[in-house]
Amino acid sequence: SAFDSGEYLIMEGECRIGGQEHFYLEPQNTLVVPGEGSEISMFSSTQAPMKHQKMVASVLGVSANKVVCRTKRIGGGFGGKKTPSF
Repeated sequence: SAFDSGEYLIMEGECRIGGQEHFYLEPQNTLVVPGEGSEISMFSSTQAPMKHQKMVASVLGVSANKVVCRTKRIGGGFGGKKTPSF
């Protein structure tokens, strides 16, 4: 085999790599718009609209059913947009 011929150098050891961050093409953003009564419309680039809905409801002191979260298709997040962007 090629390994037996001695043509290759085999090295053993350890490699440590620090924390890595996700990189996504589109920016993190959220727009919250007041509606009729106490209803709120939220437009957000997130993979977790329910988390955003709960956070906005908590901050504004309204129930979560008053916050309508609208999210367009998201590409390139690979899980990086699971946390609130605000």
